[in-house]
Amino acid sequence: MIDTLFIILSLMIIFFATLVVTLPNILHCALALMASLFGSAGLYILLNAEMTALAQVAVYIGGVVIFIIFAIFLTTRMGEKTTPSSLPKIGWGLVLSSFAFAGFYGFYAKYLNSVSTTGYSTAEDGSMSAVGKILLNTGSEGLIIPFEIVSVLLLMTVIGAVVIARAETKALNCDSESQENI
Repeated sequence: MIDTLFIILSLMIIFFATLVVTLPNILHCALALMASLFGSAGLYILLNAEMTALAQVAVYIGGVVIFIIFAIFLTTRMGEKTTPSSLPKIGWGLVLSSFAFAGFYGFYAKYLNSVSTTGYSTAEDGSMSAVGKILLNTGSEGLIIPFEIVSVLLLMTVIGAVVIARAETKALNCDSESQENI
């Protein structure tokens, strides 16, 4: 049963990841990315890593993808046509991704395959209470400072997106006023 679910989720991830890089509409790409990330959250659940699955859904789907969709709406005109990728570009992408895959696989086969699994954390270290204690710990092993830095960074990007959207709206209003004066 678990093997069947793993194969279904893996095929789902591969299908939607392929759509992310091949669809011409950027909004559809963002929605395909969301579906692909849901599939990887399902894989985390199969691995009994519920906290990681929850973080995947909350951070990547609930935060990053929704932020990408807002950025798309604020910075592009959805009615404009996009040019499709040409065949040589797709071919170069396949060649480069093949070389990257071969390099990663070679690195894995040489270095990571021989690494012992002793000394790694256990499943109990990934429980909600253990992760919460690490996230909100103000000591040297805590992650509260990086957590706050990321929140300030996200706030600055939202403010930047609003400023860009207002500047574009202001420029459009000035253009329409100049057209009316003519």
